[in-house]
Amino acid sequence: MAPVGESSRRGSARDAQGNGSVALQAKATLQILAEQSGAAQKSATEQLADIVSYNDLQSSLQAWFHHFDLDQSGRINYREFERALKVLAPERNPDNVMKLWQGLDYDQSGEISFDEFAYERDAESWSNFRRWCGSVFQGSKDMIRQLKDHYAEISGLDAGSDEVVREREFCEGLGAFGWEGSEERRFFHAFDLENEGCIYAKYLRWVDREVKMFKMKEAAKKSAQKMARLKARHAQETQGALRSFKECLQKQYGNMFKAWRGALDTNSSMTMQRAELFKAVKTLNWKGDCRALWRALDHDNSGITTIEELDANSAQLLAEFKLFAQTLTDNPKRPSLIFNILDRHKRKKLSHAQFIQECEGRGFTKNTKMLANCMDWQDKKFITEVDLQFLDVWRTPAWLTASPDPEAAESFKHQLVARLGHIVKAWKVLMDKDQSNSCNWHEFQQAAKSVRFTGDVAGAWLALDADLSGSISLEEIDSDAHASLTEFKVWADSEFGGVKSAFKVLDADGSGSLSFHEFKLACRNYGFPGDCRRLFKSLDQQGEGMLAMHEVFFLDGWKIEEQKESPAMSESGSKTPEQGNKHTGCLLEYWTENPGPGSYTIPSSFGHCERVPGARHGGAFSFAGRNKLGNAPRRIGPAKYCPNLLATTPNRPAYSFSAPQTRPASADATAKTRRGNTSAKLGLAVSRPTTPGPGAYDTEPLSPGGPKFTMRPRRALPLHPSKTPD
Repeated sequence: MAPVGESSRRGSARDAQGNGSVALQAKATLQILAEQSGAAQKSATEQLADIVSYNDLQSSLQAWFHHFDLDQSGRINYREFERALKVLAPERNPDNVMKLWQGLDYDQSGEISFDEFAYERDAESWSNFRRWCGSVFQGSKDMIRQLKDHYAEISGLDAGSDEVVREREFCEGLGAFGWEGSEERRFFHAFDLENEGCIYAKYLRWVDREVKMFKMKEAAKKSAQKMARLKARHAQETQGALRSFKECLQKQYGNMFKAWRGALDTNSSMTMQRAELFKAVKTLNWKGDCRALWRALDHDNSGITTIEELDANSAQLLAEFKLFAQTLTDNPKRPSLIFNILDRHKRKKLSHAQFIQECEGRGFTKNTKMLANCMDWQDKKFITEVDLQFLDVWRTPAWLTASPDPEAAESFKHQLVARLGHIVKAWKVLMDKDQSNSCNWHEFQQAAKSVRFTGDVAGAWLALDADLSGSISLEEIDSDAHASLTEFKVWADSEFGGVKSAFKVLDADGSGSLSFHEFKLACRNYGFPGDCRRLFKSLDQQGEGMLAMHEVFFLDGWKIEEQKESPAMSESGSKTPEQGNKHTGCLLEYWTENPGPGSYTIPSSFGHCERVPGARHGGAFSFAGRNKLGNAPRRIGPAKYCPNLLATTPNRPAYSFSAPQTRPASADATAKTRRGNTSAKLGLAVSRPTTPGPGAYDTEPLSPGGPKFTMRPRRALPLHPSKTPD
């Protein structure tokens, strides 16, 4: 390194030698030692930056191309590093050079790349630029030709046939081809190896390497995209079916346990098989994918599903009530006998209020309102002993009634590492056998038995599964390893279409394995931003310093972004404000248990204009200003009739909106005679055709003022014989 104040240090040394003064020589020596001591406190990257600035180089990238990476391989070894420092900092002794190298090669791989050589900001800029060039151009010669042709086109000059690009052509052409970064001049001076003000194709050999890498990456990504799309669609269908089915149950039953007892578990066995689910789906008239729904419910492939897999919160509440009942009854195997204890007056039934009062009076106070609502799964408004008999046959898992035990969870993790030596290996072999990054309660129990864990298994499970999701991931076991593997999987999916295809591209020699040196170099060349050392340690399950295909491709089965359940599906049965307001959306929502026009729930039309469905006729009232209709066409409807005060005709009510011309002449004559006799008695003029029906409606031209309504009854009121009408 060239320390700060290098020129003054050298000048002092020369003066001391010229004068031959021992005092001056001693002073110069002390100054050199002091400066070296101060430089030792700087990081290796900062010391390199001082060397670059001392030699009047414009950037670390220019120093990298002009002095260090002469073969443009993207990496340098110690020999290349030492050779460059002999030119840039000849006063450095071999010990200082070695210390500087060790400070840069922090992972002790024997080679360093530009990411380790320069500041993070400069390394990121160079990584983005080289990968962009590999995706836009077809090679070094193609890059020079396109930049020259573009500049010739905009300037009106001849591009020429020479394969050389100058500064103006280079800087103005990059933006035209889509480069959105900056520092074009810094890149140009870095590639101008002879400082001639131009760049030849031989100075851009790194572009050919980047183009080759980009083509390999795109080929791997294309071949893996089809399978990735199928997996994504499969996962989306599964989660979508479960969410839609829960919404259907919530809408029809109010909470999940009522739906479980009323529609799913009809035989009260507290388990449900595939055939029972398909039968229930048909009964509920749910139109979703039944097979995808079963995959979501039976995620452990046990062939059955239980209430805790559908609604863990309700299951935990009921399990705690069962444990409470077992402590009060004489026969712990029949917790349903607690009903006789709660039913003090021997009425054989308890209202919700009585049930809540009795439970709280005996010490069970946890969410008793929800408990009563679950027990009354038939909505009878009371609870009987039969409603509690499912507790006798329900085999509750231990974790439903346990308490979280963080110490047991930590002890379980230590036991995993002690038995298998590597946390990721233990996760793969014992807990996540289907490679889905998910471990349920039954798999956790088997893993605890395999490692001979004798602690509180249920408490350890609850400490890990804090959100009661029914499963845990590697994140709960080892958050650092999970973060590293997740970062690598997301990067591999976006760049190569999958982890397996990424491994094939990273394994350039096709040997089927990668050492740390090969792995780190390949990840850096393809732009992996994470910590390669930590990632390699997480993947190297055998601890041999080599990665094989089978140690990596399990990440393809991981589900990184799980779809969260809608807040409206709160298992307690309480509705959110959005759920309580059925008419929040702009579309009508019809729902009925039994089809029929009288069962539809139609939103109110108050305050809406006449264009709103349900407000076209005069029967819908609005406080908004009424638009003038003008000469609107005549239509049949309640707003077109003016009721009169005539007594109802003695005929049976018959409604008809047909024109009078379509009626038989005999009917018109009969109606006219009857109408004339009635009107004569009342002293009213006869001037209208008759349509049979209550009120004998008259059709009149539509008036702009809107419909007219009467508050008088249409039928004559019955009077006592001794009374006379007013």
